Amino acid sequence: MIDSRYPLDETHLFYLSIQLKSIMRQMLPSVEIITVSDIVPELSDMSLFLNRKFSQDFITIMPYLLNAQSSATMLHKENCIIITNKKFKNILCSLGFAEKNKIVPITIGINDNDIKMIGESIMESEQKSLTNWFPNTKKTFVCLA
Repeated sequence: MIDSRYPLDETHLFYLSIQLKSIMRQMLPSVEIITVSDIVPELSDMSLFLNRKFSQDFITIMPYLLNAQSSATMLHKENCIIITNKKFKNILCSLGFAEKNKIVPITIGINDNDIKMIGESIMESEQKSLTNWFPNTKKTFVCLA
């Protein structure tokens, strides 16, 4: 235990852990989320939904219009979350986007399962960022969500 001049109980440790979490959260880079679609309204809907469900402090959303933008702009991306309609998953995999990034296929009307998959992907990305900070640590970090 920690040697201190006054006793530390569970509430003190809980408060310190919240403070540490806050400091680490500020140091983490935001998770880059790329929304992919072939129509602009669907991209707008996805962006609005993500902004409403997840904090803008922790995610950065980049829309990508399929067949209108060059795929070269996305080939250099790493550790990003690509959110797209299920029908585009195979196309994105064939272009090589799945090698360095996580593709999350969703339905047009985003349901609870889709939200869960997106949230888990964000936590995995944050986990990778944390393990990059502490490469020699073998313990698993608790998610900062």
